[in-house]
Amino acid sequence: MALGAFLSIGLVKKLDKRNTVLLGGLLSAGASLMLGLIFVTGLVPTDARCHFAGLEIPLALVLFVIFHAVYWLGNGIMLPIANSMMADVSEIYFLRTGIKKDGAYSSVFSLSMRLAISLSLFIAGYSLDAIGYQVPTGGAIIAQSPQAIWRLGLVTFVIGAVICLLSLLAIRRYPVTGELLKTKRREANNEARPI
Repeated sequence: MALGAFLSIGLVKKLDKRNTVLLGGLLSAGASLMLGLIFVTGLVPTDARCHFAGLEIPLALVLFVIFHAVYWLGNGIMLPIANSMMADVSEIYFLRTGIKKDGAYSSVFSLSMRLAISLSLFIAGYSLDAIGYQVPTGGAIIAQSPQAIWRLGLVTFVIGAVICLLSLLAIRRYPVTGELLKTKRREANNEARPI
């Protein structure tokens, strides 16, 4: 994720913010869907092995590490840039009206994030119950049923990726580009100059 955040700086310069978020989201969702394809469908047998540097390693482990890393790389690209888009909207409002709304936008963003996290935790709890996940109590170890494990993979890898892709549809409509910001700044500077 840290590498993704670092890469996002250069990507924004080349692709603009909206396209960088779309790229990060597609990487994240694509990796998650690949994990779903591998683990939910049983495409890779559980006993499959690969050899690396004289070691025999479970193939599922190797694939999980690779695609899970790509998932977090995509999140690292997407999340900081998506958060910074709020500042663009605030700047355009300031350039248009001369009124700073950074605090108001930050408050709404903070409230929205807290609400989204709370709602997500609420839904996650009910989802785990619906999946049939057994919660260990008193330090006991519980073996989850194969059906519960399959459903957990489906929700985690596939439904999570679908939700991400749906959010990217909204981001596609984000109208603010680097060029638009430059134009608005130029217009504001020209209006501010005395004739």
